[in-house]
Amino acid sequence: MLQHRLVVIAFVIFITSNVFAEPSALDAIVPAKLPALLRPPKGTPSEVVAVLALQRGDRIDCLAVRADGKALALGGPDQIVRLWDLEKMRVTSTLKLPQPVVSLAFAADGKTLAVGDAGGSVRLLKAEGGALSAKVVFLAHKDAPIWAVSFSPDGTRLYSAARDKSAAVWDIAKPKPARLALLEGHEIEVRSLSLDADGKVLTTAGNQDKTIRLWDVSTDAAKTAGQLKLADRVVSVAVSPDGTLVAVGGAKGVPAIFERKGTKLTKKADLDTGGRAATGVSFNADGDRIVGMAAHSGIEDRVVVWNTKGEVIHEFRYERHLHAVAFAPDGRHLIVITESDPMIVRLPK
Repeated sequence: MLQHRLVVIAFVIFITSNVFAEPSALDAIVPAKLPALLRPPKGTPSEVVAVLALQRGDRIDCLAVRADGKALALGGPDQIVRLWDLEKMRVTSTLKLPQPVVSLAFAADGKTLAVGDAGGSVRLLKAEGGALSAKVVFLAHKDAPIWAVSFSPDGTRLYSAARDKSAAVWDIAKPKPARLALLEGHEIEVRSLSLDADGKVLTTAGNQDKTIRLWDVSTDAAKTAGQLKLADRVVSVAVSPDGTLVAVGGAKGVPAIFERKGTKLTKKADLDTGGRAATGVSFNADGDRIVGMAAHSGIEDRVVVWNTKGEVIHEFRYERHLHAVAFAPDGRHLIVITESDPMIVRLPK
């Protein structure tokens, strides 16, 4: 059961800026003052401050948070991309696509949303004024789905990862996107990717080939820059904002933090998971916290927040399956997607 869920879990890629000390839209949420549909129902864990209620039949398993923390994009198997205004706490736009949505990412300026779908295509959507509209679509990988997408810091490139054992670098500055490089070397599908804040090194995770690979993407002639073999499947990878740490999620015994110097990765600490698998790892904007999901049983998952020593800082139990989790840019809130509804979680002080 746990092995199956490690394979099917959807991952989250999003761009943040270091605004930890500044007020955010989510700070203003008072559960008792929310409309009834958004209030956490009785029995919901106390750290949940809002539930983004879905309609019957809606299915969501991936998300992206805009860098200013004011907008949230949600997508999943129901083929609908939803844009939430996190200040007004309402959906401002929806867009039905031909294929299930597998991955999402905002550009740093928040004006473009990338969508990786189950058919191998990437769609670039215009996301301005609370509305979503089609901008451009291109076939990125012949063997779908597109497990992860990410923008370069300047928004001129897009990175994609898919089931065809490759990642790719795309020039999206022109009206017709062009592939600049195909990053091959993984033996099995590429499940996750993470780009350094300066846009020079891309890190990919190869799932069943148990490998993390580093790629020099500082020029159009992208090339391999190192690799690390792990003990078992690795299904998510995240690079800290300063590029010195790499967090890895995967099967039992895999979740860990590595120090990176140049292209060399050295284990710093195991992520404390109680001996369980963990996935969906990502850093906060300050780079001193990591969040992920740990599968505890057939009916219970947990959201775990670690420090960079791998120690558990917070752990939240949910008697339901979790599909994705990520820090909001303010570092004080999490967006958690469960099998029933997305939730906004406020971390304890």
